[in-house]
Order: sequence, then structure tokens, then C-alpha cells
Amino acid sequence: MHNYKLNEYEMVRLSEIVNSIKNSDWQTFQKLSDEPFLDIDVMRETFLATAPKVDWSSVPPIEEVNVTETVDGVRYIAVSLRNKSVGALPISLDIVSKPLFQQISIQLFFEPSDWS
Repeated sequence: MHNYKLNEYEMVRLSEIVNSIKNSDWQTFQKLSDEPFLDIDVMRETFLATAPKVDWSSVPPIEEVNVTETVDGVRYIAVSLRNKSVGALPISLDIVSKPLFQQISIQLFFEPSDWS
């Protein structure tokens, strides 16, 4: 599977999303998703619990970005943010981008469980 790069629009929006996380700004985070969250209460609770766990002392706080694209042009962006907890898994931010419509939707933002 080919790993694509972020386009300019995606880079700008990702930067805005990461800044909203850094500032623990739920209102902005919510507005940056062009589609509503499936369960706004759960996403808000998860956001408020997870945002403070990102390691902002690491520059950049983004550990990894993977972009995959479907045949119809929809792009799935998986972002790993550094976790403050030593040895913990990176925090996950999953985004769906529809470049044709310049539409970006936040799908997931959470700290994964370590089952090892």
C-alpha cells in the first residue's frame, strides 16, 4: 500500500487541530471537523481526558503521520502524538480527508490501551 504525503490543506488543518489539542480547546477542536462526531458527548469526554496527556515538550509533538488513499480519492490520515507517560503508546488522532471537497473530519482522538 502506498503511503501518501499530506497536501497543503491537510497540513494547515492538522496544525489547527493540534493547536486546539495543545490549548485543550474543545470548541475549536469540534469546529475543525467538517462532519459532526458520531457521539459528541463521548468525543468531548475523550478529548478532555486525552489532550493533557500529549507531550508538548517534544518538538514536534507529532511522532508519525501515515496517509493512505482509496480509489475514490478519500484519504485516511493516522497521526501519532507523543505521550507524556514514559513507555506509553502514542496518542492516536485519525482524520478522514475528502480533497475534492476540501472536507476534513476528525474520526478518533484517544490514548490507546497497552494490552501487553
